[in-house]
Amino acid sequence: PLSCADDARCCADWQASDAAESTSVGEGAPGSDSESRGSGRSVSKGDLPRTGGEYTTAMLRNIPNKYTREMLVNQLDRRLKGQYDFLYLPIDFKNKCNVGYAFINFCTNESYERFLKLFNSVHVSDCLPGLNSWKVAEVTPARVQGHEANVQRLRTSAVMAELLENPEWMPMVFNTDGSPRPFPPPSPPQGEQRSKKARREGREDRGLAVKAKAAGRAPPPGRSGRSWQ
Repeated sequence: PLSCADDARCCADWQASDAAESTSVGEGAPGSDSESRGSGRSVSKGDLPRTGGEYTTAMLRNIPNKYTREMLVNQLDRRLKGQYDFLYLPIDFKNKCNVGYAFINFCTNESYERFLKLFNSVHVSDCLPGLNSWKVAEVTPARVQGHEANVQRLRTSAVMAELLENPEWMPMVFNTDGSPRPFPPPSPPQGEQRSKKARREGREDRGLAVKAKAAGRAPPPGRSGRSWQ
């Protein structure tokens, strides 16, 4: 049978190209708000160092497939509680286990660097104890950098429908003291928001045109500036 990591139906497409060849660099000064919440630029992963950039979002690889979100949070909180504000452990919906990697956003670049030293190239049995594993953990910068960018990307992702039905799989966001807070509800993509607004305005304009015609008046101009025919 296929393992969790091999199953083609996994939900990890949300940041799928992290496992491929590209990544992003967060912009802004280390520790600044623009760093942890700003957008990023794409660069070749072959040229990207694990450290030395202004990163805040890490991709942690080689997590045992049976490791749970709670187990991961417990290990992070042992030495990094209050230093990260977003965590997502993608799940293979068919096999109901994680796909082997997680995304974690840290509040500052310094905390990201601390995480890198604690987890990168460390045997999983040491940094993620609880399950027998021969793997070695690997930390790389995530393709999507920053708290807001990661939260918004998930809120507009198709995987949210499945995640909402399984709260234990949901991504997590945290307060500055390390306590979890509710993850924001899903939101439609910007294009869908615009199309809904256009449809609503179109219905309103057509309604005004019908009323004007019934009253014997000239139809008002539509939102596009043209009169309804």
